[in-house]
Amino acid sequence: MTETSRHPAPETTPASRTRSHRRLSVLAVATGALWTVGVTLVATQAGSDPVGAGYDAANRFLTLSLVLLVGFAALLRSSPPGGSTKGPMALVAGSVLLLAGNVLEFWAVLLTDLHTEKTAERLGETDAFWGSPAGWLLFVLGMLVTIAAAAMMGRAIGGLRGAGLFVLAVVGLAATGLWAVSPLLAGAAGLALAGWLIGLVQPRWSTA
Repeated sequence: MTETSRHPAPETTPASRTRSHRRLSVLAVATGALWTVGVTLVATQAGSDPVGAGYDAANRFLTLSLVLLVGFAALLRSSPPGGSTKGPMALVAGSVLLLAGNVLEFWAVLLTDLHTEKTAERLGETDAFWGSPAGWLLFVLGMLVTIAAAAMMGRAIGGLRGAGLFVLAVVGLAATGLWAVSPLLAGAAGLALAGWLIGLVQPRWSTA
């Protein structure tokens, strides 16, 4: 018997996999819950023209769910759905882009004397923070990469379950497109993202 067989690597032991699954489950629930609340809050401010006074604050609340999503994606690499790490790696890239776009538009502006583009419009100001359009482009790119990651993981899982999880991901991310429509619809769509994340950590959907 070799030394390796007597002492399995920590990441391959059942106890380690159980701890990883628990952390992923907690992150999935927390991220999904905060995302749902965040998109609902943004929707309460984005439904008017110009946007409400709390638009920037609502988007800053959304930052927390994006930070957790980055952590979730990073940890998911150790327990990849379907046994393929390509999807989780793409999810890391997508979630980092989402976070970067949000931070650039709504946090970096605090270092200047300007307002975000939407707030500047509301206040009747002609000059707006340059990071607003740049941050939005990063956010949109992050959406596209995250959808691609969902497709990769759905394919790795396979079958109706994989397809169902992909649909949940698309609906959950579509919550950002429903901001200007209805807080209720945005919140309902946000719940789909929670379902996607929770579904990704189910052991029976992994080949590990």
